[in-house]
Amino acid sequence: MSVQDERFIYESKFLDVCLKNAASVIIYGIGVYGSAVVDYMIKTGNKEKIRGIVVTDRKDAHATYENIPISDAKSCFRNEENRNCLVIVAVSIQFQESIVAILESFGIKRWYCLTRHAYLNLMKNGDKRLRIPYRGVDFLIAGFIKCGTTSLHSALRKVDSVFVPLEKETHFFWWFDKVDNAEEKLIERYFSDIRKGQKVIGAVDPTFYSYADEIYQYFGPSVRLVFVMRNPAEAAFSLYKMENRGGNPIFEDMYRKYGSYHEKMFEHYFENIIKNEKYPFHYDYWLQKFYKRFPKEQIHIVFFEDMAKFPEREISHILEFIGTNEKHVISELPRANEGNFVLKNLEGYRIAKQRGELQYVLNYSFSDEKTIGGGVRCR
Repeated sequence: MSVQDERFIYESKFLDVCLKNAASVIIYGIGVYGSAVVDYMIKTGNKEKIRGIVVTDRKDAHATYENIPISDAKSCFRNEENRNCLVIVAVSIQFQESIVAILESFGIKRWYCLTRHAYLNLMKNGDKRLRIPYRGVDFLIAGFIKCGTTSLHSALRKVDSVFVPLEKETHFFWWFDKVDNAEEKLIERYFSDIRKGQKVIGAVDPTFYSYADEIYQYFGPSVRLVFVMRNPAEAAFSLYKMENRGGNPIFEDMYRKYGSYHEKMFEHYFENIIKNEKYPFHYDYWLQKFYKRFPKEQIHIVFFEDMAKFPEREISHILEFIGTNEKHVISELPRANEGNFVLKNLEGYRIAKQRGELQYVLNYSFSDEKTIGGGVRCR
């Protein structure tokens, strides 16, 4: 089953029409897309129309968001009144079809899927402050992957005095040598929406952990660096699941061999990928490269476990380190980028791989892009 094109929300104007015509709305998803829809509805005076927030698995979410209850889909849609609401599917593309199937299993006919373009549109239209020019980067969240940097990005986006790009990762060092005027394109795409009052400018790029020399060269010797670390075993397993869902080529031979998902896939992944001494979870290896380039006063280490347990304290320490005295009240770290499933079989893998390749092209294509040279970089 595929989602029909007329079921997509591409612009905030179309969402406005949907909200105007709906008596009540249920938002399916509470990651960055879902929270953006909720925040937008609150800012536009539509909070009273939000009947609830829904997730597929309740254990993957907090109890509430902005005092709006979060429930699991089965519990929510047993209620006939809820089934008659307009449902906004606010999740990334790889989850949309499975969620639409859930909605249709309950006989729900009034639903739309939010696109990435609409998400960015909502975020830009939500801030009415005057835009100001880019003047350079003050800080970078430069590592590490699968350590809660998506949640940290969501938290920083809510701090008025801090600017980080709408899109979490620029992956600048993946493409800067493949396009003309790369730094101009970086500014145009990621730093053109800075607003008056945002005194601290940064970016969240956890794949920058392996680019100490390049960061020094392109962002300067005075940039402040934040690294988030996590229990390496948990981070590695989280990455394994993400790369499986993303169609990483390393899984193709394994799906061909076993036909469907097999527990030995993780053993193979661990032996061939994770044990590599230069892999991201060898934190000390990468940090030493930064300590050779930057003074220790410019490097701040955060542990994901502390950030999850004491979010207000840890976020306050980060804000102080990057140069803002603004107090930010946060009782829970935003949950984002979670996924507890793997691909069932070879067919699912092939679909995921195609989506990953398409997503890369959509995310990192430029009008005058040079030849990428043979393929898509694996995330």
